[in-house]
Amino acid sequence: MLAKDDTLRNHSISAQCDRILTLIEAADSRTELLAVFDDLAKFQSVAEPGQTYSLTQAFLRKLTPPLFGHLTETDFKTFFTDVLFLRSAHPATSLWALICSLSQCDDGGSFKFAKCISLLAQVQQKLLQNALKNSHNSKVCHGLGASDVYQFAFVLSSFPSRVYNYFGDAKRFHLSFDRAAAIVADFEERLLDALLAMAKLQPTELNMPMFAHILAEYSAASGGKEFIQRFLSSTLCDSKANAVLKGIFAQNSATSFERAESRRNYEAMILIAVATAPDGQSLQVIFGDSVLSDANFRRLLVERAALMPSSAVERRPRNSEKVAECLALSAPSDLVTAFQTHVQLFVDRCKVVEMASLHSHFIHALAVVDFARRLGPDQRCAIRDELMYSLVPIVPQMIEIADCSKRQIGMLMAQTLFSLFNFPSPPQFDYFDADPMLSEFRVALQQKQQNDIKSNGKRDDRKEEINANLEKKREHKCCSAAADVRVAVLLDSDDDEGAEEGVPSLSDWPAYLRDCLEILSPAPGDQPVKMSHWVGALYAIPEMLRRRSVGWNTLGEDLLETIVALDNRYNVSEFAKLRAEILQLLLAQTPELVSNAFRLITSRRCPMSRRFLLISAVVDAAKLLANGENGQENGREKDTKPEKTKFDGKVMEIVGEQKGPKVIRRSTALQKQSRKCHENGFSRVAPQFVFPLLHFTQFDHLYGAAQSSVFLGKLALALGELITCAARSPSILCILSSAFEWLSLLRRIGSPHNLFVWQSCVGAYLSICDMPRPSSDLLREHFTDELSDCRDWLAEMATEFPHGDIRMDE
Repeated sequence: MLAKDDTLRNHSISAQCDRILTLIEAADSRTELLAVFDDLAKFQSVAEPGQTYSLTQAFLRKLTPPLFGHLTETDFKTFFTDVLFLRSAHPATSLWALICSLSQCDDGGSFKFAKCISLLAQVQQKLLQNALKNSHNSKVCHGLGASDVYQFAFVLSSFPSRVYNYFGDAKRFHLSFDRAAAIVADFEERLLDALLAMAKLQPTELNMPMFAHILAEYSAASGGKEFIQRFLSSTLCDSKANAVLKGIFAQNSATSFERAESRRNYEAMILIAVATAPDGQSLQVIFGDSVLSDANFRRLLVERAALMPSSAVERRPRNSEKVAECLALSAPSDLVTAFQTHVQLFVDRCKVVEMASLHSHFIHALAVVDFARRLGPDQRCAIRDELMYSLVPIVPQMIEIADCSKRQIGMLMAQTLFSLFNFPSPPQFDYFDADPMLSEFRVALQQKQQNDIKSNGKRDDRKEEINANLEKKREHKCCSAAADVRVAVLLDSDDDEGAEEGVPSLSDWPAYLRDCLEILSPAPGDQPVKMSHWVGALYAIPEMLRRRSVGWNTLGEDLLETIVALDNRYNVSEFAKLRAEILQLLLAQTPELVSNAFRLITSRRCPMSRRFLLISAVVDAAKLLANGENGQENGREKDTKPEKTKFDGKVMEIVGEQKGPKVIRRSTALQKQSRKCHENGFSRVAPQFVFPLLHFTQFDHLYGAAQSSVFLGKLALALGELITCAARSPSILCILSSAFEWLSLLRRIGSPHNLFVWQSCVGAYLSICDMPRPSSDLLREHFTDELSDCRDWLAEMATEFPHGDIRMDE
């Protein structure tokens, strides 16, 4: 009987919902639409989640100027805010529908978008707080089918993307992106206030699954790292929120390792928490003992979080120090296991050290020492014999490592462990002190992080030590054959002249590449950066990239985005030159970042000037790899300036092919001159440069025809330059096959009003036809049809524009 009554009740509710939807769709005036609000107010308390979503979307579709253009803002908020949202029995569903409506604003234009943003500002905090209270179900429902908390959290995290997509549309491309950034900032501020207010409640009063999924989803979203850092920093200062923090990670730990999407978001949130926490005690407060007992969580904490790069500017403990302290406080036995794991990983790394990057080798060696220092005397005594059997046999392999920096880092780490564990008769090593990486590793080992925070004197000592190491690197000019290739001359003989021109002194240069990155892009709320430090960081980055300082490969993506978005805030005269040089070196040393560069080019928030800068940087990096630092191409010197060369005590002058005295055939000086031939380094990485460019197959999805014609022409000219550099690449056939197809698509975009596109296609075709042998022979052998089509098109262009509108070289 009860089941029959429930069925009749559900049918009655569905019929009532259909009636209200029909009235909404049929309303042609504001009076008729507002008359439906009385029925809607009565229906809100009994509506199902899916019905609430449908009714909300139906009303929002009616937000057009003819119906609501003359309604005052107060009346508008009174009707919509009170009846449509605040009286809803399903606040999460109402908030979901309001955010999703931002992607459907094309029909209502800017009026509907502005009204939705205004409504969101009024109801966001209240709806979210009501949804997070435990009195509501943890399930929310979409109008077309069932959904869960995970999907609702995803909708919240997608708000910035929806706003930027709206402002990035071609119809609204003229609008300022500062407005979009302001809307997103206001949304995140209200979201943060709502979460902080709910975090002060008891975990039993909260919908913990929804709370946890919102933070996890936002941590993986674009710009979510700063948001999670602000939330954690605020809650760590409030003792009432500690229980909620533990509940958030405990809730995620129970379910997040089962699904790939949840695991990715959960891991991102854990890594952000480790980087944000000031010390290991804070990590213990955030995670709690129940989470730390989970095997999957400990593996992530030990093998990934502990090996994350740490900030050198903030003077906080390294991530490995924080993880080691957290394990020492919560589970000392797990600390021993973690130390043994890192030692074994480092031993395995030494066997294939040539394949590992210098930066990861540096960080891993520090992590081993940090975990060892947290072990107690009894723990060290218990595992000393086991450590000896695993570490001592690897010492000869460390000594035989070809890379000077990697070899000395491993030796110093082993010597530190021998001292900590009181090994009898520990081996002693001889070090090459001019190695800058060894100096940085020694400074990192000697840091007393907690004392550095309390005492400024030790900070000054550390700064003086770093400056002394930099002075030593400047004075050491590779006078010894044992010197490592990364020992660079930071300043030449014109140092005094550069100082007069505004070049910062050596003491203003940062010691680490991460320091430069944080100086050039300070976080919100940081102290203003001095001009000398800002300019010093800009001048130091090229030298650090040349000597491949710590972080040159792992910080590449952040450095690329920072340099591209950098403004000349201090009017540095060589700013444009330095920025172009940094991008050129960065892309040349890490070709995998070229795809990131083209990803930035496709961003709707990237202005046209930055797109041209990135295209030019890609071409310059390709030329640097192909021609070398001195402008050599394929082993032939382009410079024919007079030079003096000493042969067996006699000095002769060489001008072009004219020579003075007869040269002795077996002269050693002549052999040194013959070694100047440069290998084309671009050949093996050419696909990483060319194919990201060729992914532009839909050309009108970013901007209008007037702007895209110049941009596409630049792409075609860049393609010609890249093909010229890749003429002798093993993958030249694949490159040419894709290039012919891409150019044939691009030719259709051009028109008599956009001749630059066709002119650029002509330049790209000429670069292809001008390739040297044997590539030219392969071109004629494998691309007969494409060459025939190219000749026909060029002939057609010459006939259509006989007066030289399109220049072609016969």
